[in-house]
Amino acid sequence: MRRLLLLGSMCAASGACQGLDDGIDDTRCEDALDQPPLGIMPTSPARLTMGDVAVKLRGTASHDLGLAVRRITVAGLDATSDSFNYAAWSIDMPADLIVAKVPSNAMLPQSVSLEIIGYDACSDNAAAARSSLMIVVEEMP
Repeated sequence: MRRLLLLGSMCAASGACQGLDDGIDDTRCEDALDQPPLGIMPTSPARLTMGDVAVKLRGTASHDLGLAVRRITVAGLDATSDSFNYAAWSIDMPADLIVAKVPSNAMLPQSVSLEIIGYDACSDNAAAARSSLMIVVEEMP
């Protein structure tokens, strides 16, 4: 119960959640607004060879304030939580979505950037953290 009340306080301070009790620990909430507490990081080197169907991407997430990480997206697609609270996450990214980002007249190899977005319990469909991942697209050997 105490955790739920703290969550309500953080949501109210950020203006992201409606209808929860906002009477606890506003100082901690203000600190969270000054510096985003959710960290997301890709952990797997990413290479895609033309002809691949998908590439497995992996990463980690952690929240300095202990809030639940609700969702991680990569290029708009939902990643899978492989451990509690997205401490480890993964996604099988379809190759066609990555290849579509390579200019049609470009010589390979090419680097493509994919946006990673993390959402915490209070972000209410607004990004709590952003990162990116570079993928090298290369020709078949």
